Amino acid sequence: MRKLIKKLIPKFGIQFYRKIKRKYLKFGPMNKVIFEFNKRGVKLRNLCALEVYGALGDRHTIDYAKKVKSLDVWENDSNCYSALRKNLPSAIIKITDSYNEIKRTKRKYDLVVIDNPLVTHSRHCEHFDLFPDIFRILNNEVILIINFSAVLLDDAKKDCPSILDDLQIEKRKEFYNTDDPFNISFDRIVNTYQSLFNNNGFNVDWFFKQTRTPYISYIVFKLSKVQ
Repeated sequence: MRKLIKKLIPKFGIQFYRKIKRKYLKFGPMNKVIFEFNKRGVKLRNLCALEVYGALGDRHTIDYAKKVKSLDVWENDSNCYSALRKNLPSAIIKITDSYNEIKRTKRKYDLVVIDNPLVTHSRHCEHFDLFPDIFRILNNEVILIINFSAVLLDDAKKDCPSILDDLQIEKRKEFYNTDDPFNISFDRIVNTYQSLFNNNGFNVDWFFKQTRTPYISYIVFKLSKVQ
């Protein structure tokens, strides 16, 4: 089945492949995260979720949208609204600047998904400027799914030519406390987030990594607020 679907890519395109793969094969990166949740006893049906960067809602959000108790989606681009409404009909969609919304919302969440752009956007780099404001929207028990890139070299530049401008290079150095923003060890990345969590009153109960592409992965953290 998988080989047959791949043969159809030249005719119908990569979006067709992604849609069919998600619907019939169930082995996309987010589905693998959900499988790991099941192994760890996470009950998605009990979780109030937030997608911080909604985009069109057709990549990974659609994989978990119907499994959670509720879903809020933030997206800065109003042109995405129609697609979001179509792809995520049960979600509460808000066209808003996520960096401002995270400072003022009164809602709290059990699952927060951060699928940030890889490129600099409105002078923001990746998801770095969500911290430390993100801690005000987290419930006492919470799961964070964070999109991160440890290695940004030839493959990343080929897919996204505008990646790694001077601002992003400096921001990666600062956030991960490294002299090499192009190649950051996974241990350093984990330690960076653990320090942020600990310094803001959360313990890490467990974490795992799930690869998305050769240079993009999820890192998933289960956190508990220090009482």
